[in-house]
Amino acid sequence: MNQAVLGVDVGGTNIQIGLVTETGKIVASKKYRMNRYSQDEAIAAIIAAIDDFVKSADELKAIGIGLVGHINPENGVWESAINIPITKPVPLAQLILEKTKVPVFLDNDVNAATLAEMKWGIGKETKNFIYVNVGTGIAMGMVENAKLIRGITNYAGEVGHMYIGRLREGFGDGYLETICSGGGMVKQALSGFEAYPDSILASYHEDGHLHSGTIFQAAENGDKLATIIADQAIEGLGIGSTNIVNLFNPEHLVFGGGVFNHLPLLEKIRRHVDENALPVSRNSLKSISITSLNHNDIGLLGAASIAWMNEKRS
Repeated sequence: MNQAVLGVDVGGTNIQIGLVTETGKIVASKKYRMNRYSQDEAIAAIIAAIDDFVKSADELKAIGIGLVGHINPENGVWESAINIPITKPVPLAQLILEKTKVPVFLDNDVNAATLAEMKWGIGKETKNFIYVNVGTGIAMGMVENAKLIRGITNYAGEVGHMYIGRLREGFGDGYLETICSGGGMVKQALSGFEAYPDSILASYHEDGHLHSGTIFQAAENGDKLATIIADQAIEGLGIGSTNIVNLFNPEHLVFGGGVFNHLPLLEKIRRHVDENALPVSRNSLKSISITSLNHNDIGLLGAASIAWMNEKRS
């Protein structure tokens, strides 16, 4: 029997599918285009992608699917999502089980990434940590005594909606996600073009290269609009991280997501937490780090970890 599971990472643009062993090795993977035109077409795109991939796969132990939005893992239901038009509950696990005859398990994508950290990342060193994903949006997974804290409806960790106030002269509305996420930074840039028509960010937007990395780069080169956005993103992540440390008292704080391709960001967050966190929480925090897992694959690894976790229980 093939000792691999199928991981399915469903994003707003692509669906990444791969075979993943219990050691976290990706044996094979492929990307498919996502369809966000309607709920029916989104579901059809996911099912078609899985159907295509499994045609060339050996016998599978299980399928794990990481999804944005609100998930009911126990019932295998995708309840709702915002950036993919899921407006009514979908029994996705059952639909794919009927198609593939393989056990199927679902979870939220950041919960999934946190499970991957538990199995193959920081979880090898500790039973207590918080994983924060800062990509298009911001969300976190909390692990205490090797158990993921889910909340009463599996909706814990939506830290992107933490209000931290309007910072500097920026264009965000005061929430962590709109100020500090990659998607939030891009939206701020678009809002700032009228006030800063000479910003290099306008050219990046026209060329399709406007993202958090180019905003940080432009800020380092002295672009005024980029500097405003980058400075308040850094300050906001410092405030948000300090709040997380004070509220949850983790042993380790781990970051993932594309925004952390800007490496100087981590040291600035460490400094802010060290200067502003409560002494007890600060002194018991052993590390603030970037995930050791490949950020390009953590969604796929997270989806696979859902399958491995549930396969072991079944």
